Amino acid sequence: MCTAIMANYRGISIALSEWQRGIVEGTPSGDRRIYEYAVQSCGWSWLRAWYARRVAGQPWCGWYAGHCEREAGLRLEYCRRDMPSTRRLDRACREGRAVRIPLAAILPGAILVVGPKKSCGDHITRVLEVRVLGHAWATVEGNARGRLPDGADSGRLDGVIQRVRYGHEARYGVRWPKGAYAAPIKADKP
Repeated sequence: MCTAIMANYRGISIALSEWQRGIVEGTPSGDRRIYEYAVQSCGWSWLRAWYARRVAGQPWCGWYAGHCEREAGLRLEYCRRDMPSTRRLDRACREGRAVRIPLAAILPGAILVVGPKKSCGDHITRVLEVRVLGHAWATVEGNARGRLPDGADSGRLDGVIQRVRYGHEARYGVRWPKGAYAAPIKADKP
């Protein structure tokens, strides 16, 4: 099986395990985990992550998506350079480091960029399930409002949530080229 396909499904598993932790902004454990996403996926220091979020106001959806991608095997240089923001993902697609996927071709595990405000999109999500081909996707995402693991709505708090995204919100999907993922780990021979 292709490394990228395996990474997509591993990314879903990682994203769901993070969702099950019930991470919500404004709680000590939630805020700490959000900073850990930046440190692990971007290779940033805690101070840089704090500054980016608290002073510069950077959203953390890309940190969360980058954490899931990194844990699924995406090489650190791709996470550092391309995952922290929609602007960087868009540039990666334009410069050939990533591949822009048409909405009709987005499959589970893919990155889906949504949001109408900027041409590069406003928010980074991961597709869990295609509901209507090219028109609706169940997603798991960070820095958003939606369903928490206990079934409750996150209300006014942003967190790692699940929700459905529709075609009018979606901009494009992203996949990584061959070589972007580290080689799969082979089992030792007895």
